[in-house]
Amino acid sequence: MSCVSSISSKRSRCEGFDDDFIHTPLKKCSKGYHEWSLSITTPATTPTGKLDYKRKTKSLDDDLISSPVKFGTDANVLNAEFQELSLQKLLVSLSTSDDSKSNPIFHIPELLHRIFNFLDHESLYRCSKVNPVWAAVASSIINKDLVIQQSSISGDLKIVELDQKVHPKSLTFYKLKQHRNFIENQLPRIRFTRLNSLNFYISPVLPAIFDDVTISNNLTKLTIAGNKKINDEELISLILGLPNLIDLDLRACSQISDISIVSIVTHCPKLQSINLGRHENSHLITDLSIMALSELEHLTTVGFSGCDKISDVSIWQLYSKHSTTLVRLSINGCTQISDSSISDIVAKHGFPNLKVLDIRNCQLVRFKNLIQYRDWRHKYLMKPIHIHISDSMKKEFELQEQQLYKEFRTRIVNDLNRWVNEAT
Repeated sequence: MSCVSSISSKRSRCEGFDDDFIHTPLKKCSKGYHEWSLSITTPATTPTGKLDYKRKTKSLDDDLISSPVKFGTDANVLNAEFQELSLQKLLVSLSTSDDSKSNPIFHIPELLHRIFNFLDHESLYRCSKVNPVWAAVASSIINKDLVIQQSSISGDLKIVELDQKVHPKSLTFYKLKQHRNFIENQLPRIRFTRLNSLNFYISPVLPAIFDDVTISNNLTKLTIAGNKKINDEELISLILGLPNLIDLDLRACSQISDISIVSIVTHCPKLQSINLGRHENSHLITDLSIMALSELEHLTTVGFSGCDKISDVSIWQLYSKHSTTLVRLSINGCTQISDSSISDIVAKHGFPNLKVLDIRNCQLVRFKNLIQYRDWRHKYLMKPIHIHISDSMKKEFELQEQQLYKEFRTRIVNDLNRWVNEAT
């Protein structure tokens, strides 16, 4: 289980671009502005400014004309419905807000929704100011997945400066460090009543945010990754009001201990997935946490990477309670886990529904049982399993795999010889 989750694709598309390019279609120059048309030059769309030919630049119109799709000089080549479309005329409609003169194609919600899905959140905010139809479509996307990150804050957070309140279903804070301005000015605009996913990635905004808002008890996913300050007391006070929590990610929360895990099991009985991976204070998570988690009825995914105080006892406990329900198990860096648990359990065909097994940097030396288990899953159950091993294990793993297949071929030859001798 990775320590860094993938953040929304909407956010990544806006990174790496010049701010001026993002905020305005007008290209800034030293002494004014030039507008660039995305349309084929027609009587209805003419340049509004003179281009500086000394720069030897090529207009976007020329790029379109010189593209593999060739346009003739006859104006009838373009359908009359689309002749008036251009970025220049769209800019005029944005400034005048005259819906009656805008092209009907820009009033089809389904088409707008497809286009808007490719925009970052700040662009969606600007689109919401065009007309009521655009506002409704942009709002539906923003309210589905709102991402707040440091790079999107300049004075006031534009994403939540909408006329109406924002009611996101998913809210993500990404590397938000300077959060005082956000809590004072933008947080009151966000409503948490519809929220079902709340994510904090390396954002110390938690737990200050919860002093001013009430989180919906319908929340099913909570991610607090990379927060080295949150402690047991703060986490327990948070999860007390989350009885429907299903997915909990506490990666790199190095102050969380067995105390929190026992409380989580008590107050979040529907929990299915939990990640406790860490690099620091590994001694705070012990077999006691796994003993408690094994009592969860619906547990399917567990991650203990780096928790080197977890022993074979924990694996046997998970096997006894969740042999058929566990689908992902990560024990990367759990140095006290040995062949006495993993190898012996898979020899019994335990965990038949396991899809991912991460055993990197564990004390395992007997891999034949794992190899046979992997082949059995693939050949007879038609349920492949991904087994992750470290580089230090790879050489021994491959050696034992070759030995196993050699023994298998030898056994086949012996069986054939025995059959031939019996037949004669």
